[in-house]
Amino acid sequence: MLFKTLFVALLVLVIGVLSAPTNSASTVTLHRRAGSWVDQMVCLINKERTRVGLPKLAIDDTLNKIAQKHADYMYSTKTMTHSDPEGSLGTRLAKAGIKWTGCSENVAGGMTNVNSAFDAWMKSSGHYANIVSKNSNIFGAGHTDKYFVNDFAAVSVVSENAYIPVC
Repeated sequence: MLFKTLFVALLVLVIGVLSAPTNSASTVTLHRRAGSWVDQMVCLINKERTRVGLPKLAIDDTLNKIAQKHADYMYSTKTMTHSDPEGSLGTRLAKAGIKWTGCSENVAGGMTNVNSAFDAWMKSSGHYANIVSKNSNIFGAGHTDKYFVNDFAAVSVVSENAYIPVC
């Protein structure tokens, strides 16, 4: 009986350790089925990153909020810009408490859907460089009407609520 109790306790411990989420920047274990337009965007990006031998980006909820707020701003002013009243992307990340070591942003206007925005960025060397930057490990996106924003950042610790969608 003691052996059985110890075996069950050890099994529970091993399962708990193996299923615990990690904060490591290189291994995000939280996955969920792709469904939202943000998931679709990062699936396209991660497909390209995988094609060129880079790790997938994790979607970060805080970065999504930053990107969405910026897309809303661009829509309200009808301008494509990398700055808003809160400042540049780096300033916006810092204000939100994201401790970044690198960041970049893609913006687009006049696009009708995720694919059209992604295709336009893939044809632009600067935007493509952001998509395949080896330094980025988290991602956020915003979209209002025909304005799209992709924010990329490098962090040493990935948020517990970040996830990589199953595409």
